[in-house]
Amino acid sequence: MSDQAPEPGWRQTPARHAWMRTVATVLITALVTFGATTYFERGQVASNATLRALEAQPAFPRLLQAITLTRQNYVTKPNLNNMVQGAISGAIASLGDPYSQYFNAADYSAFNQQSSGQYGGIGVEVENQGTSIVVFRTFPGTPAADTAYQGAPAGAPRGLQPGDVFVAVGGKSIVGAPLQAASNLIRGAPGSQVSVTVERPGTDGGQSQRLTFVFTRATVVIPTAIGTMLPGGIGYLNVNQFTETTPDQVKTALATLKKAGMKGLVLDLRNNPGGLVDSALGVASQLMPNGLLTYLVDRQGQRQNYTITNGTRLGVPMVVLVNGFTASAAEILSGAIQDRGLAPLIGTQTFGKGIVQRIYPLQGNTGLKITVAHYYTPKGRDINKKGLTPDHIVAFPKNVSPNIIGDPSQDTASADPQMAEALSVLRQEMGGG
Repeated sequence: MSDQAPEPGWRQTPARHAWMRTVATVLITALVTFGATTYFERGQVASNATLRALEAQPAFPRLLQAITLTRQNYVTKPNLNNMVQGAISGAIASLGDPYSQYFNAADYSAFNQQSSGQYGGIGVEVENQGTSIVVFRTFPGTPAADTAYQGAPAGAPRGLQPGDVFVAVGGKSIVGAPLQAASNLIRGAPGSQVSVTVERPGTDGGQSQRLTFVFTRATVVIPTAIGTMLPGGIGYLNVNQFTETTPDQVKTALATLKKAGMKGLVLDLRNNPGGLVDSALGVASQLMPNGLLTYLVDRQGQRQNYTITNGTRLGVPMVVLVNGFTASAAEILSGAIQDRGLAPLIGTQTFGKGIVQRIYPLQGNTGLKITVAHYYTPKGRDINKKGLTPDHIVAFPKNVSPNIIGDPSQDTASADPQMAEALSVLRQEMGGG
């Protein structure tokens, strides 16, 4: 997620899966009609079997009874729609899955807005880790990357850092809050201010710090793929997430690098939380020949292949940088590159998000994100909660700000040993020793 709530899951459009409907729709109708005959808009499929299954649950009559008693006896007239939406949120939360979520109209609008890649915010990308909302990365040149925390001593790293845990936004605690709700608090009109308090883990087992930042929001335009030409004909491509525009950004970056005489490529997927499967497929087609990218297996055991059919060989040696915040679609791309022997992975164990989500639009401009399948690498590896093991394991210095990730000029062993190792390995593959 980001403060524009990027989805480290998978999105499919209603047109491609118009047949998909959700239990939440049935639950809404069941609550409103109290078990009466259910009707759906034209084009929807009747779900009487689901309704019967709900009515057969021991807790279902109690739910209706609780709604009825509240409507009749609560000290003020309750908002039935809010109660129903709360029931939906509670039903999804009962799954115990941090990646499954109900979006009310405001949250769903915000989620869709992020797909445009432009929003008013601070420029931070976060995701759920258990019940915590944790920073994945900040975007260079944004308030989240450049603002010092209150009381920071001279020389202290500026900005939020990967691993920071959000505690409060605008003085309001967000501990245990839904990710999208926190995102809505962070976003706002450019020029307005918002305070953010985070818990920063201590290094080497040291005590954590509680830090407060006061950010001035700005218009954040997300560059998801940035290419830089380095000395010796080495191209550097940082892909920080997979959105609808990422394949085109990668295409432009690669064309520029090739025109400048690229002889080798460092693909940096560190701190990339993932994104859209189609986007990962579009990027993969520019880096590797035709073949399997990944496959999904749902709860019925049905397999769905995502296959590159218009692939293009990069034509030069490549290495891939990964770390503990390389997740989801970024792991899919990394795993396929590793399985197919196209390039070595360099860095640390990846995040290990081997499950996929889909977004289902609901009535009333609301939406539902639910986990629908596991994904596997081309060789059948299940990386969920395990991650990918790099071919070259290189730790990142604990005394260096992770914000330098994405800055290829920080290529020394003391500043960014992962980048230094990537350059060393790539030069050997290029025949430069």
